[in-house]
Amino acid sequence: MIVGGVADFEREALLLKAIIDSSDDAIISKDLTGIITSWNKGAERLFAYTAAEVIGQSITILIPPDRLDEESEILARLKRGERVDHFETIRRCKDGSLLDISLTISPVKDREGNIVGASKSPATSQKTSVWQTSCAALTVTWSSSCFRRAMT
Repeated sequence: MIVGGVADFEREALLLKAIIDSSDDAIISKDLTGIITSWNKGAERLFAYTAAEVIGQSITILIPPDRLDEESEILARLKRGERVDHFETIRRCKDGSLLDISLTISPVKDREGNIVGASKSPATSQKTSVWQTSCAALTVTWSSSCFRRAMT
């Protein structure tokens, strides 16, 4: 809770920004028209887009064509003030690859309580995590063997 004047509000805002920026979790915010308004490092790692590439773009940049109807449903629920928990879906990365994810989407309200946007926290689903772990192990193994070969 923010108590006090502008300086307290600014300190709180900087603290929240630092928490979001340093989170390993992907955190994305958008307005009620679906335009991306913030994008943290976790989102960069998950989708491979930089913040500069996506802020100001429609969130549909991440949605495969056969799932575009999901966005209008999500926006309608947010406008009613509903939170969307663990919505299992598929999203598209910068390279075009598809990612099974679980979205948690919460309405963002202004000081007067008006819904002004949404905060999304996409997390990879269990099956994607297993695949990523396998790929990571493969990458580490391959990198280690390349490193050993380079050292000999």
